[in-house]
Amino acid sequence: MLTLLLPFLINAQEQKKEPGGLFPIRQNRKYGYIDRKGTLIIKPKFDSADNFSEGLAAVKICDRINASTNTGPRIVVITPEGTNTGEFCDGKYGYIDRSGNFAVQAHFDSARSFSEGLAPVSDGIHWGYINRNGRIIVKPQYDDTWGFSEGLARVEIDGKWGYIDRTGKMVINPQFDLADGFSEGIAPVMIEDKSGYIDKTGRIVIKPQFDNAAEFSEGMGRIAIKDKWGYVDPTGQVIIAPKYEWAGRFSEGLAVVKINGMRGYINRKGDVAIAADFTGAEEFSEGMAIIMLNGKYGFIDKTGRIVIKPQFDEALPFCEGLAWVRIGGMADGKKGYIDKTGTYIWNPTN
Repeated sequence: MLTLLLPFLINAQEQKKEPGGLFPIRQNRKYGYIDRKGTLIIKPKFDSADNFSEGLAAVKICDRINASTNTGPRIVVITPEGTNTGEFCDGKYGYIDRSGNFAVQAHFDSARSFSEGLAPVSDGIHWGYINRNGRIIVKPQYDDTWGFSEGLARVEIDGKWGYIDRTGKMVINPQFDLADGFSEGIAPVMIEDKSGYIDKTGRIVIKPQFDNAAEFSEGMGRIAIKDKWGYVDPTGQVIIAPKYEWAGRFSEGLAVVKINGMRGYINRKGDVAIAADFTGAEEFSEGMAIIMLNGKYGFIDKTGRIVIKPQFDEALPFCEGLAWVRIGGMADGKKGYIDKTGTYIWNPTN
């Protein structure tokens, strides 16, 4: 079912955000931003900070409390990398520009990145959308929302998903049990435990027949029948037969697949391009991909050669020449950025 894939899809979407030349860092339990050279551009002063998107970044300002005691609410901070620091706080979200000044003041209970000129924000109960000036364009009224993609955004009302346009008009009525964003003109949806694809009018173009389905990339969509994954074209014709234990989306001509519990890469013909020798692997970005060996993360090139040896406890894909990495535990580990030689341009800090 589509629901089984959603956690992966959410992570993938977070990872695809573009820093826009600035990268969030954490120092002395506060977030700021560096440039590609590791120069501190915006000093650490925020309690949470997201990547920049369309020139703005969501940040959180928390009420000041003594986190070392049990008095007051504990601070809950989700880092821009998607990891929970284990801290808690009452606070509000706003958006800063690349100078570090607030372009939209911090008065939202939750906030997500801008896409196509609008950003999802929450009043603590419902979700709506604002523009870059902070003006509410679509009033908070949805149980959940996500960013715009190809002119439409998916929204949830009473457990059903539909799609709105940038004016807030409901273009495709809420009727799906699950739905993902549009990619290459179509979107995966789930109806009564079966997944298929719709176009931007809501017309079903590939009938719900799969046990799971995910977004199209490079002309191919991931589908699952029972517990095996394969790929279809936009007409629904199977291009690569479902035979993998798991399959990722195509990126830079290759896709991650899981074979006998290990991960490797196939090309668009379904031929193995990089042997399934890794316990973990992610999609390619800027010619390099994250892999896991012996519980540590490193990076390979498109020939499968290890170019940065596995040594990290967590890593995110390269973006604009840098990759975020963590050494140590999720809550107390140190985080930094490396370049494509594996050299730190920002030494791990917490």
